[in-house]
Amino acid sequence: MIKNGHFKTAAFQLHQVTEKLYACALLTCTNYLPKSHNIEKLSKLCAQIDPEFKATFPLDNKFHRRSFHRLQRAYIEARYSEHFEITGEELDYLAGEVVKLKGVVERVCQGRIDASQADSEL
Repeated sequence: MIKNGHFKTAAFQLHQVTEKLYACALLTCTNYLPKSHNIEKLSKLCAQIDPEFKATFPLDNKFHRRSFHRLQRAYIEARYSEHFEITGEELDYLAGEVVKLKGVVERVCQGRIDASQADSEL
């Protein structure tokens, strides 16, 4: 559990991890990375690579949408806005989704690396 005084920092760090995971997948699979901190945009690009990415950060209910929206806003607002708020429950949920995303990125990237190695052996 994250201590209340650290919620903003935790939100920013979760945004950073999410952004870096999407960047890893994009660079590994496409050799392309847009100059963007917009994790929604990065998520959509990754979903075009592999549909498994759609399973992370589902937007199927109000809590999920609100949590993801706050994660998206955390890049700027968690550091610079005194009005940014996020709950412990939202952070716990988002941390779980980041762990799922990490697993997807590992599987997709390893598959791409394995395929590249197999192609180079031909």
